[in-house]
Amino acid sequence: MVINFHEHPGKWAEEHQREFGFDLSVLLPVGEENQRVAIEQVSANPERFVAFFWPGYAEQWDTAADRLKCLLQQAPVRGVKFQPLLQHGFPDDRRLYRMYELCCEHGLIVLTHCGIVGFRQEFGRPHLARFANTVPSVDQLAADFPELKIVIAHLGGNFIDQACIVAAKHENVYLDTSYLFWFAPRLLPPTTPQAMVEHAAAVAGAGRLVYGFEGVPPSVVRQTSLSWQEQEAILGGNAARLLGLK
Repeated sequence: MVINFHEHPGKWAEEHQREFGFDLSVLLPVGEENQRVAIEQVSANPERFVAFFWPGYAEQWDTAADRLKCLLQQAPVRGVKFQPLLQHGFPDDRRLYRMYELCCEHGLIVLTHCGIVGFRQEFGRPHLARFANTVPSVDQLAADFPELKIVIAHLGGNFIDQACIVAAKHENVYLDTSYLFWFAPRLLPPTTPQAMVEHAAAVAGAGRLVYGFEGVPPSVVRQTSLSWQEQEAILGGNAARLLGLK
């Protein structure tokens, strides 16, 4: 079973499933419109997709808990997605703690972007690099909510060393493998997606990694020096456990 833990809503999600043989994809909306699309895709094909909740921009976080509670009454949301570069805030913002209590109550997962990317803006809002390193905020959040499952996207991106250490430190912190072809050649020294996966597995353990796409096919995990059992865990087993799948 291959679970893609990092996909964005839209027709390309179905195209990626067909092309790469994903059994299940986690839809991570950025923006209110993408939230609607994610819910519609899950409603149309609940066996193939899982939707996360978009909590809005930082100026909207006072009402995040109420909006999530309302959505949970309407749709089977399985987690919360953060893109701090665009939201202009960090996941350990105390205004969000009531939402995290709700996440713990319903077994929801929190996934946050990490890393500096090349977009200048999105939805008319600038991407600001000062919000790129979300590892310290995840460290705080994991300590305050040890029962809350948290995923750092892109193996931490430019901050992979910090992300791996925090994942090794907290049993409730995981890393996803998405978008590594962007980050790998821009690290110093430049590296490969396969080497990044091997490094994360060596530091945090293969049991803390979940496969995510965004340009990274499952073959990248298969091409690592990890054991078959470790590869299977990364490609689907760990995600199935996180999502509570049988």
